[in-house]
Amino acid sequence: MPQWSCSLPISKMVLTAALWLRTHSTLADAYLSLAEAVLAREARPLTPAEILQQAYLEGAVPWHLRGRTQHKTLHARLSEDISKNPEKSRFVRTGPGRFFLRTLLSASPSNDHLRIYLAPPRRKELRRELILCLEDYRHDDSRTSQIISKSHIDKRFLNGRYSYHHWGDIKRSSRLIPIYSFLIVHRDEHVLAYRVGKFRPDSDPMRGLRSIGFGGAVLSSDADLLYNSWFGIVENAISELILGLGMPPPV
Repeated sequence: MPQWSCSLPISKMVLTAALWLRTHSTLADAYLSLAEAVLAREARPLTPAEILQQAYLEGAVPWHLRGRTQHKTLHARLSEDISKNPEKSRFVRTGPGRFFLRTLLSASPSNDHLRIYLAPPRRKELRRELILCLEDYRHDDSRTSQIISKSHIDKRFLNGRYSYHHWGDIKRSSRLIPIYSFLIVHRDEHVLAYRVGKFRPDSDPMRGLRSIGFGGAVLSSDADLLYNSWFGIVENAISELILGLGMPPPV
């Protein structure tokens, strides 16, 4: 599998990270408010897809909430809120993928059978994910590593010369180059190091080892929420930082 590397200027990273946090927070609030309103009206546990279906039927989805995988986005926002505020979140799980309002959990005798479901920690796995890839255009396959410019990658992105593939297809191909993010956190001359956790995918060669950076394969879903994140690369890097340090996601 060919390997390239490219660095993003730190000023661009800081600016985009700030935009990501602000956009992420605004969208999260909108999704949570939407879910709260629908669950209050329905007064029963629903899946994210069911919540969105009801919201669209009622014409209650704000114009700025759009995307191909909105149910996944809503699921992530609800999960983040519960993870960050386990005792104070407005939402609870009543089963795998089913959400309800905490205030309604015991508000009616018909809900007496409902119990709070504690989801197991999620482990990231690449086997079923679609990974952002470029195709190696070089004819000299003897060179397995090369540093290229950001402008070159930008040009390939803008020309539509990228695609998404499953990990198995990438491993079997000598032409597909998966895109990975890698973020280094430093203060002056000190660089933050950490041990790559057990919730990393088995295919991650760094799993269990100490690393000076955070990163992972850029997935198709990374570009859904923030459209100015360099095709999801910056958003993926920030998400990997949050995952790696066990930080509560910004909600």
